Amino acid sequence: MEGMFNHLPGLLAGPGRATALASATALAASLLAAPTPAAHAHETRAGHAVQDHVAPPFPTDPGAFFATALKKVYGPTIRLKWHSDAVVLKLGGEPSLSPAHGTLTVNIGDGWTRQNPTGTGASIGVSLDLVEFSGTFTAPNAPLREISSFAEVPVPLGELASLRPICVTHKFTGLGCDRQELRKLIAEYQRDPARFFRRFLRIYFPAQNTLDIPLRAVNRYGRVMYSSSDLALRNGNLLSFPPHNAGYYSAKEVGFTDEISYFGIAPMKMKVTTK
Repeated sequence: MEGMFNHLPGLLAGPGRATALASATALAASLLAAPTPAAHAHETRAGHAVQDHVAPPFPTDPGAFFATALKKVYGPTIRLKWHSDAVVLKLGGEPSLSPAHGTLTVNIGDGWTRQNPTGTGASIGVSLDLVEFSGTFTAPNAPLREISSFAEVPVPLGELASLRPICVTHKFTGLGCDRQELRKLIAEYQRDPARFFRRFLRIYFPAQNTLDIPLRAVNRYGRVMYSSSDLALRNGNLLSFPPHNAGYYSAKEVGFTDEISYFGIAPMKMKVTTK
């Protein structure tokens, strides 16, 4: 627990907050040093009973805790499915409408708490590392048959960023002001870690999610084509992650070219949910 409030950026700066952070750290340390009803004994190989104090894994910043909580509750890899009535455009021809569906898989990366470039506060979030994205267009005459991510091009990390960073940081700093509440949290973590993490995950939402995905496509003639720009998936008001039937949109048209032709996927809306 020592260091649970350390190294928070300028959002938490100021003499009053610095004093509060020092008091919070001291209180947390004292509570963990004292025996609690939730502490349990186990025997070592030598047969000696020792007290095993299991401390909640508060990290050095709320962003790192965000990543830890997601991994503990949902696992390090998130597998999703999506569907959309995607408009597929062929340059110089009439737009054709084709439903599409597919899968999206990401790994939960590192959490971060960082100062905004403007200097006005901080942002808190988690990086998302794309594992795979794929989709199939189901209309019989769709100009494109399928799309997928491809590993030949470096994929930028996606982001899941809280829209209420001030509320998150206030929650963390406030823990040191209530001895009874901190005792309850320690006991809850020792009884049911999953419930403990779910309780804290709620304070990070709503959040915004961004993913930029380079694509390859197979057109109706079986030719492989590569996108000239990334598929820019966005959700600006995500209420949970993994998402549950959440609406995403692509921010711009994605074009595909080969030596013969051009095909484009117009900006589209899709629903994303767990598999």
